[in-house]
Amino acid sequence: MLRNIYQARALNFMQMLSFVVLLAGLSAADTLPASSDNRLPKWHPRSFRKANDSRSAAESAKVAASVFDVADVENPQAVAEKHTFVSATNVLPSSGFVKTPLPQCHLHVFRHISKAAGTTMRFIFDKQVVMGDWEFLPLCHYGFNQQAWEDVKLRFTTAASGRSGGEAGPRILVEIRNDWSASSFLQKIVPDLEILRQETEAFGCSITTSFLMRDPIPQYVSFYRYYIEKLQKAPDVSSGSRGPAAFGEDIIEWAAHIPDIQVREVLGDKCTSQIRDAPFKVQQEGGRVTRAGAKLIGSQCQVSENDYEQFASALRKIDVVGTTDQFDAFWLKLSDVVGFQHLEYVASNQAKESSSSQWKKPNLAADIMQAINRTAIYDTEGYALASQLQATQIEEGGADFQTRLDAYLGKKEARGSKKYRGGVPPPSKYKWVAKDKLNGGNLPANGFPSQEEYVQPAFYT
Repeated sequence: MLRNIYQARALNFMQMLSFVVLLAGLSAADTLPASSDNRLPKWHPRSFRKANDSRSAAESAKVAASVFDVADVENPQAVAEKHTFVSATNVLPSSGFVKTPLPQCHLHVFRHISKAAGTTMRFIFDKQVVMGDWEFLPLCHYGFNQQAWEDVKLRFTTAASGRSGGEAGPRILVEIRNDWSASSFLQKIVPDLEILRQETEAFGCSITTSFLMRDPIPQYVSFYRYYIEKLQKAPDVSSGSRGPAAFGEDIIEWAAHIPDIQVREVLGDKCTSQIRDAPFKVQQEGGRVTRAGAKLIGSQCQVSENDYEQFASALRKIDVVGTTDQFDAFWLKLSDVVGFQHLEYVASNQAKESSSSQWKKPNLAADIMQAINRTAIYDTEGYALASQLQATQIEEGGADFQTRLDAYLGKKEARGSKKYRGGVPPPSKYKWVAKDKLNGGNLPANGFPSQEEYVQPAFYT
């Protein structure tokens, strides 16, 4: 019954994703789980067709290494319809820092908070996908809604219950952002995960969660510079959608009216959708747009002591909690708990955030830090709790974890403008390409699309 329901509903889900994955050069030695006809496991939602790579191994490796160098130009909402990914190489051995083997059946949910290494995590998760180990649902993380979540649950339980013998899968990654999932994370998604654990444990499946929090001062600075600063610098308009009259003259004036960004995002019911809105009302006066006073911050938007306790209780139940200033410790611990095999990565948005030394915390003006400390009281408490929970998890790993962490921290390498952590990753087994470059879902007769046709889908921004 469950499988029939899934098959009926999955059609719409797959039409939304509209994804094809092409394979090349598979061999019995590959670590990619495969059935007898050299296709990926039946639990994987994509459709698969074999492809032949006419290029030499050296040419393929050169192309594979350059995939993320292409500019991002696509609309996130259209990504699923415009992109697919093709295979370019065989899977290479996993990172030497890996301790836990790839799980047979697993669902992992990551709660993404604004400007707290979420983009880096998305790139890391994508690497696990293009190595053939995991699927990342939903494909387009923006616009995640209740139906998408129901589809994820049904897909996982159906695939898990359909496993036989030692068959692998499903392995699903889900990123929770600030759309429908913001208001539903604690009230809907977390309780659902407990039910899923009970339903799938008998099939040898496991479910884990993770969460990253950031020091409020650099988090507010990053949020301001990424979302708000450009709106402050734009001319005033009567709608109040941009301009200093609506958004404040500087970070101090803006931050004073935007309390506790991170805790509010996790709670989801504290006017989360309004965090990026203008904090001031405007009016048309004498042909000019002027400020008409601050928008009142209603009690429904403010974090109370009881609200914070709800946040803290939720945090203590998450399997792996970390802070961005201890990101590598978080990532290594997460790989131990979940079983990720490819630990090498490049930190995202580093160039943007390091472009001006005046915004670095050690150089930040005292009045800016004071303003953020006054407005982020519960964020500061939450950050202290996240730091404490992470320290406990590291301590539980014992001397072995600390030894591996020290070695991982020391494994850095620069390749041009990219600075790799944990070493340089192996070439990906699959590569994203624009679907209109393929011929009816197949590779061109002359082999792989050209290097210029590899793209980076826009949902990684």
